[in-house]
This record gives sequence, C-alpha cells and structure tokens, in this order.
Amino acid sequence: MVVATKGVKTFVLMGSSGSGKSTITGLLRDRLAKSGIMYVNGGDEMKENAVRLGYTDDRDKLKYLPKAQQNECQKIMLDKIAGMDGFVFFDTHASIRNKDTGEYINGIPPERVPDLNIQVIFYLDVPALQVIERRNKQQLLRARDPETEETLGAQTIIDVNFMRRNAQIANVPIIIVQNLEDRREKAVGEKAADAIWKFIRSFLQ
Repeated sequence: MVVATKGVKTFVLMGSSGSGKSTITGLLRDRLAKSGIMYVNGGDEMKENAVRLGYTDDRDKLKYLPKAQQNECQKIMLDKIAGMDGFVFFDTHASIRNKDTGEYINGIPPERVPDLNIQVIFYLDVPALQVIERRNKQQLLRARDPETEETLGAQTIIDVNFMRRNAQIANVPIIIVQNLEDRREKAVGEKAADAIWKFIRSFLQ
C-alpha cells in the first residue's frame, strides 16, 4: 500500500558505526519501496556531495574533512531531503566525529530539524563489545578507526544528548531498538528490522 502525503515526512534511523544500520536497512528496503517510502543513506549522500565538490572520493575519509567542508556536504544532503514529497527513511549517524578538530558534529543540526518534518527517531542499541567485534570484522572491507569501550561509551552519551534535543524540537519519540546477536533465533538484524517496520506501518494505516 502506498500512502499519499504532501511535503516530506521523515523516519530517522540512527546508530554508531558497527551498530548494524546497513544490515537493517537492507532488510527493510523491499518493504519501504513497496510502500512508496523513499530511502536516503546519509553516508552515501555525503560521499556523493564530497565527490561532486572535489573534496574526497572515499566515504571513510569524510570524517577527516575540514568542518566547513563537512557542513557543506551535510547541508546539500539535508536540503535534498527537505525538498522531497512523501515519506522518507533516513539512515544516518547521531553524531560524527571530526578528526580535524576532535569535535562531534550533530548528524542533524537542531536548526534543520523542522525542515525534515521528523515523525520518529529510531536508535540502534548495541553493546560496545559487539560493536567493536563487528568493526574488527569490517576492517578488511572498510578503513575503521580503532575503538575502545570507553570511547564508544563517550560517543553514546553524545549521541543520546543530540537525539534528545532533536526529538524535543520535533516533538517526537525516540524508539530504542536492540540489535543483539543471537544465533539461536532469527539472523542478526531481522528482529530489529521487524520492530522498526511494525512501528512504521502504524503511520501508513
């Protein structure tokens, strides 16, 4: 069923690198498409903008760009989403650490929250040790910075503070979704994807 709407209405999925966002969105893509919900991957959009502007062609080097260049890539991405018409599923980070300054940048700056007409924020909750294990496995595919439980814990606090502020501005709930590995039951990510889809369907009925 495709639900007609006027203007953009955004479902936001947030989580740290290694929390399983890519796995979950992969599981949701068919359901989103069949319901007429557009999908935007924040990392891919930022990379495309960086390439077009001549900053970098490596997604994993976005965090090393000067803050002004990061902000420019982000602005173009958010302008694109704000100009869409219909439901959008936006997969992004709650915070991005700028390696140039050490500063954490809000994945959605508070002043841009009204432009996106956010309906709900989903946050993937994954134990730090599982995130570290997943990142270590991904080292062969992508350049990941080494992390510790302490650094991940610090970023989680920042993530939650950024999300809380954005949720307050948008007056929407934050839905915490656990994405735990449990090989005795469904494959990793399927439970989380099912939980997110169940909530999204309530907006479409």
